[in-house]
Amino acid sequence: MKKRRVLHQACAFSVAVMLVGVNAVPVVAADNAPAAYTNADETWKGKTWAIITVDSEKGTFKDYGSQTTAGYLEESDYTITLPTVIPKEGYTWTGWEITEPNGNVYNLSDEVKTSLGVTPCDGEVKVVATFKKDAPAEKETTTLVTFNNSFDGNATLASGNPADQVTFGNKDSAVRDIPKYNVKDGYEITGWTVTGSETTTWSKDKTTFTLSDVNAAYSDNGEKVEGFATVVPVVSKKEESKKVVVNATVKVDPNKGYFEVYGDKEPYETTNENLQDDGCKLGYLPKVVAKDGYTWTGWKVKDEGGNVVYSNITTDTFELMFDCTKSQNYTVEATFEENKAEEKTVEVYFNIIYSEKGSFPDYAPSTVVSFKGIAADTDQQFEIPAVKANDGYKFTGWKVEGAETQNWDADAKTFGVTGLAHFPEGSNVGYVTITPEFEKVEETPAVAVANATVVIDSNEGSFEGYGEATQLDNKNLQEAEYNLGFLPTVVAKDGYTFKGWKVTNKADEEIYNLDANATSISFPYGVADDYTVTAVLEKNEEEVAVANATVVIDSNEGSFE
Repeated sequence: MKKRRVLHQACAFSVAVMLVGVNAVPVVAADNAPAAYTNADETWKGKTWAIITVDSEKGTFKDYGSQTTAGYLEESDYTITLPTVIPKEGYTWTGWEITEPNGNVYNLSDEVKTSLGVTPCDGEVKVVATFKKDAPAEKETTTLVTFNNSFDGNATLASGNPADQVTFGNKDSAVRDIPKYNVKDGYEITGWTVTGSETTTWSKDKTTFTLSDVNAAYSDNGEKVEGFATVVPVVSKKEESKKVVVNATVKVDPNKGYFEVYGDKEPYETTNENLQDDGCKLGYLPKVVAKDGYTWTGWKVKDEGGNVVYSNITTDTFELMFDCTKSQNYTVEATFEENKAEEKTVEVYFNIIYSEKGSFPDYAPSTVVSFKGIAADTDQQFEIPAVKANDGYKFTGWKVEGAETQNWDADAKTFGVTGLAHFPEGSNVGYVTITPEFEKVEETPAVAVANATVVIDSNEGSFEGYGEATQLDNKNLQEAEYNLGFLPTVVAKDGYTFKGWKVTNKADEEIYNLDANATSISFPYGVADDYTVTAVLEKNEEEVAVANATVVIDSNEGSFE
């Protein structure tokens, strides 16, 4: 025997496996294996062996029956040869259950047909064939439904038979007709009694039935299942028919509308009797006029118990048909829908018509400030936009045009809209236009003040008659038509000559240069300025003695080198 190293680990099965079975039918893996062994047997310690079994109540192994055999796997290269499994009636073979020596359990499907390989391990591998029980075959079931004559003999089968039978098969869903019956005069079928697993009833109006309607009682005789049910008509004596009387009262709620033909006055209801004489037809429905706040939508009909039997009858309906099978007093009422008044709103517009007069400083450069969607019945106060008057204008107040024309003071700060707006006819939006008003301010133009200061350098000269004064002030020349009507006489000191006057403005720009003969000055009219008139003196040049000499030579006698 070839010896191999035993791996002491859990056995794992190769994917390339086939099949095995139960009920002590181990298949021999080696012909020299003992007929039986246990893990405690020292002879087989460190060896790997397999037992393949099949439950003899569920199946057998082909060629092995229900025998059990055993062996070790070293000689077969650790491959278990699996027998063919033959399931017994009522079972289907599903595969194998394998239990390793360490207790791990695995399942293989019936796709594994001939063999499976295992990893060498120490101990016994159990391979058991697995099965599932087949569902029992459904037995043939028939259900016999028998229709009999009524017990009192007042209703008999039209076929003349004492009984008519209808047969249903397994799960038969067919709809069958109830047989016809002859009923004696003065009698009528008022229903049906159905007896099967329990007793139930059918209504007199029933004309067809199905298997599920009969609740049949079933019994199993071993080969098939049979069901039975019996149907008998219930017969009652007819009641003497009473005359059917149908009346209808047509009415309208006077708070909501009125009949057009009568106007808004009595009658607000009309009675129509004995409609059964005309096929229970109400041949005329009047037109209805709805009052303010309502819309006529049509009609609804109530029976004498107050139950609504017809509704949503439109306004173009001119006649109605009623049930002629029973007496009834109907009420035909006009129906209305209340018109929900739309909420009125106000729009307020503050407009500056002439932007050169003023503005809304908080909304500049816009000349329109609007308030929209204000509920007309609100008592809320709203802020009036601030107004700024432009130069030359004064803001004097507001002109308001809405429900009426009115004026607000210039110091008004807030406003409310109650009663303020004008609502065009048919409109739920009211409008108000509010315009700021201005007046032109006539301002007195400012006087342009002109002054002139006459000055002289005391080192060069002086003003005659003014002592040592070197500056003469002349204020408010505008009062003299901007003329300086007098210029002082200038006395030049030795060595100086008076030449005239230099005139400069406040910006020290020279505007005039006058000679010594000037006695007055006319300044630019209407121009405000401060002028300086300065005496101009020039220093005299000193006289110098001049001597000249001419040097000559006679050219005939000589020349200058």
